[in-house]
Amino acid sequence: MKLAVASLALFLAAGAFARDTSDVPAVEAALRDALFTRPSADGVVYGRDEPDVLIWDWSLHLRSEPSLSKALAALDEFNARHLAKKIKDPVRRVILQRDLWRLFDWTLRDAQPAGADPRAPEALRPRLAAAMQQLALDEKEISRLPHNLNSMGAFAGIADFPRGLLDDSGAWIMLGADGDEGAAPQHMKSFDGHSAFLVVLRLPGGRAATLDYLQALRDGIPAVTTDAIRDHPELGFPADTVWALVRVLNVIDVAGSIRTTQVVESVQLRRYKVVLPPSEPPSLANVTRQVQDTNELQLDRANLPALRAVRPNERQFHEPQFMGHGVDAFIPQGTLLTSAEIDKVKEPVLRACLQCHGPPGLQSIRSFAGFFNALAKPANRPSRFEREAAFSVKWKEQQKDWQALRELWVRSPP
Repeated sequence: MKLAVASLALFLAAGAFARDTSDVPAVEAALRDALFTRPSADGVVYGRDEPDVLIWDWSLHLRSEPSLSKALAALDEFNARHLAKKIKDPVRRVILQRDLWRLFDWTLRDAQPAGADPRAPEALRPRLAAAMQQLALDEKEISRLPHNLNSMGAFAGIADFPRGLLDDSGAWIMLGADGDEGAAPQHMKSFDGHSAFLVVLRLPGGRAATLDYLQALRDGIPAVTTDAIRDHPELGFPADTVWALVRVLNVIDVAGSIRTTQVVESVQLRRYKVVLPPSEPPSLANVTRQVQDTNELQLDRANLPALRAVRPNERQFHEPQFMGHGVDAFIPQGTLLTSAEIDKVKEPVLRACLQCHGPPGLQSIRSFAGFFNALAKPANRPSRFEREAAFSVKWKEQQKDWQALRELWVRSPP
């Protein structure tokens, strides 16, 4: 309690929230600056434009001073004054809720870096839950959230812009697997179930050709192994086939239930211009020979809910949540880096997919061939948005971090 009172006094003295403010962006920006921004050693601030929260399992940010006191005070001010009411735009509300949800689950990580205040997680969790609850929309408001992908115009440099990617009757076919897991479980679990991940396919011949190809896969390779893929070169997909990974937003409604929206957070597109036969080894040289045109769309933080095309040579932080080691990119060895050093840590966004999806032909399709081991139930059949999205909700509801959040949510109804 003393920590919270002292933090609130410090924050009010700093005047981070003006008492008479009615500027919604300023209200949100103040909370974001307190929780999500990360300074370099030379004062450059990161965290305002990145697609995801810049926090890693072993981060000291929000576990130590001065960031902890600043965050606690900002949350106390936001909650006590019900500042969520000033954020009228429903998209801004759910995106802010998503980012707070990320922090909540992060406070339940087992990592205990040296110098961390052991009281920090317990102090943060109820405040984060209260802010998320105040931002929550009801069922009707959630149903009215925009289908932002379909409302976008074509982007320069992206051939055949993927409008209609989530439709059930168009040229794109959503993939599913038999059983109770979605087509991209590793992505979904890495992002804590806060998003649903959908795998979508389109062959050059359109819907009919894509459906015929999936049927041929099921008939020709009933048990997927590396040898089985290599033994059936006739089942390779043709050049100009496009595979897409779509990330869509999950939100928490006022009743404390998880709901999947059609707000697209990102789309990764890989068009195969040259497809190597499956008999080729998955060497680095072959990754280069198998030409893939890669594009990515991401939520535009400055223009929600619009999407923006990632620039050809754009560099970003490697996903703090996906396939990382939990090491904080700002303080990797105990010393805060300069902006020049931090920028070197970033990676080319459009080349990142090739690290996992570079092997020849079908071997590069991890939702079919698996990654470390062959999949018992590969994603090789048509599916629907509702079915695939439901897997992320079901999985999340079984997690301990969700049970902890639900307990706080029920304890303090809005």
